[in-house]
Amino acid sequence: MMKSKLVLSVLFLGLLGACSSESGDTEMSGSEELAHVHYACPMECEADKVYEEAGKCPVCKMDLAEVSSDGE
Repeated sequence: MMKSKLVLSVLFLGLLGACSSESGDTEMSGSEELAHVHYACPMECEADKVYEEAGKCPVCKMDLAEVSSDGE
């Protein structure tokens, strides 16, 4: 009887540890999304077009400016 309680306790703690590490992975992916940056022309030459990397606007040749990840 005591042995089965010990086995159940170890299994429960293992499950609890696995769940906490998964939530840590979720938090990490959330912070990665926050770290993702888009770039757009400050003169809005191309309306709402955004780029993944910094560079120059192909229309007016100005440096692209950072914008929020939702394109604002």
